[in-house]
Amino acid sequence: MTILEDADTHCVFCEWHDDYVVERKTTACDLYAFHQVKTRAASQGPWKMRQLFGLGSPKGGKTKTIPPAHSDSIIAKLLVHQENFSASCRKAVFVTNAGVDQEVKDFTESIHKTAHRSGLTGESLKWFDEITKAFAQTFSNITPDRIFEFLKILHIESEVGSTAELDLNYFKIAKRILNLSEIDLKISEAISIGQELVDVVRRKSHMTINSIPVAEDLLRATKGVTEDDVLEVLTLSPDAYRELKKNGGDKALLTLSRLHRLCRRSGVSETLIMRFCQLKSDWDIWFRSAQHEGDPVEFLSLRAECQRLLEAHVARQIDFTDLGKSATELANQFSSRLSTSVPLSNALVLGYILALAAETGSKL
Repeated sequence: MTILEDADTHCVFCEWHDDYVVERKTTACDLYAFHQVKTRAASQGPWKMRQLFGLGSPKGGKTKTIPPAHSDSIIAKLLVHQENFSASCRKAVFVTNAGVDQEVKDFTESIHKTAHRSGLTGESLKWFDEITKAFAQTFSNITPDRIFEFLKILHIESEVGSTAELDLNYFKIAKRILNLSEIDLKISEAISIGQELVDVVRRKSHMTINSIPVAEDLLRATKGVTEDDVLEVLTLSPDAYRELKKNGGDKALLTLSRLHRLCRRSGVSETLIMRFCQLKSDWDIWFRSAQHEGDPVEFLSLRAECQRLLEAHVARQIDFTDLGKSATELANQFSSRLSTSVPLSNALVLGYILALAAETGSKL
């Protein structure tokens, strides 16, 4: 769902370079967040510093010898992404169903709060020095500054539900779908959508690519979960969604979900759905500015008239042709009364009627 919530998130690659990689597109470049996922039995306890970083126990007396870090440790594998992708690696994330030791939390929190490595003190400084010495023996070109730069983009998401739990209960996904779309869905329908979304991820994860290097289009089609994949599961029109997303701001999905499903239930053709969404989007954009110019009482009167027309159409007292004619009459009537810099048009009135339909769930 992050693909729809975050405008910059472009694609999520499954089992490619890491367990999953989130691609974000900016005007400057493409950025990637690498996620490594590890499950752990409760009997094993929380993850500890030395386990995560692959650190051996120092040997010797007062002058202790720091052994090399294990190259297959969790953090070491995430470090490699920074080496391979440089500045495009914006985040390295360790995801686990288990907890992490308090010393891990304290250390990562200290790193994120400190602007430069010279500001580290106490236990955080001791761990940083040991990590730097251990990793310098395992990887080439490792310096304290490079380690600190990597640790600044390192994040740990602990106590996250496992895939086994998802098999038994998709309620969390269903709840997120309901909160995001605010559409009239039964819990069973939302859970079914949650299952389908997980199935998409599983299918992409299990697909293999034999040709290396791989073309970008093939990579996205085979291993990437994109906006279109999610919209297909949600039975939303990609073209209409993008039109609303371009003009409708953060609530584009909410608007489209309600209006699209309402149109589907009402038997509206797919070719008209995009046009309806555009009309409503145009009304929303116009109203955001016009409401500060026009008389609030006149806007209330316009709402009442549009609601009356909607109810007449729902009762099949007027058809779409009559609705269009009445919208033109209302536009002529209220354009001068509202006195807005951009005059009210019949298309905007139709958009308002559609907005009211989506708001009330009235059948079109």
